[in-house]
Amino acid sequence: MKKKIYIISLIVIVGLLIGGTTYYYLQISPTNYNQTKHQVKKSLQTAMVMRTDVSIKEADNLIDKLSTKDRRPMETKLSELESLIKMLTKASDLVTLAETVRTESNYLKAQSAVAKLILQFYHRIRRF
Repeated sequence: MKKKIYIISLIVIVGLLIGGTTYYYLQISPTNYNQTKHQVKKSLQTAMVMRTDVSIKEADNLIDKLSTKDRRPMETKLSELESLIKMLTKASDLVTLAETVRTESNYLKAQSAVAKLILQFYHRIRRF
């Protein structure tokens, strides 16, 4: 009997600790949250302009502080940016290869990569 009371008391205490800690960390004032959203938008714009690993990582870390509802559009923009950077790097490498090793195969690969990149940018611009 004493063992059951001890176990139940322990479960209640652990539940209160977890609940209290969660409540403390989730209680963010709307003003602070709006400031965080603003910081995320600025960081995302910086990442789009700078296109460095550091700026992308900073934007990603700030996005993690947002609620799920606000996080999804920002994550989508960041993943689009990362895919465009990969495409740009690949196209640049293929153009350099085509300029260095002048074969028709290299030229066609570079041309195809640049065309895909232009098409992606065109679709992005149309959305705005």
